[in-house]
Amino acid sequence: MKESNFANEIKKSCQQFKCFYYKIPDAYGMARFSPPKPFDAFVVYDGKYFAFEYKMMKSQTAFPFNKVRPHQISNLLEVKKAGGYSFIIINYRMKHYNKAFYISIKDFVKFQKTIGKQRKSIPFDIIKECSEIYKYKLWRVQEFLDFYLLYEIKNFI
Repeated sequence: MKESNFANEIKKSCQQFKCFYYKIPDAYGMARFSPPKPFDAFVVYDGKYFAFEYKMMKSQTAFPFNKVRPHQISNLLEVKKAGGYSFIIINYRMKHYNKAFYISIKDFVKFQKTIGKQRKSIPFDIIKECSEIYKYKLWRVQEFLDFYLLYEIKNFI
């Protein structure tokens, strides 16, 4: 599955759960030297602003730190600093495994500073554990992704 398909799933889910959703368009072909987009999308839910960067993984392996570019990290941190919520949504799509996990930008940077000294990636087990501990796990409810978890996240963080 392509990232655009996953983004469409999230958009449909946001509509189902009455969230405002906006995917920042890619600048391909629009200008020769266009600035990189800050992150993939944002959602407004219950008066709170959420910024998302989507990442796709084709196997249950570690998530490489370099999949998130420095400008994306700094923009997600700026949203957090301004009072919003910033997440990387990692979507694992394989034949027999189809799950997505939220990792807050704060946790991602913490992992980068700690385990990033020894490794170039976050082990899959840590992603699962972090998502389960902090309840950032995104799961399917019928054909939609459950965005009521955004309310939980908003109240938990």
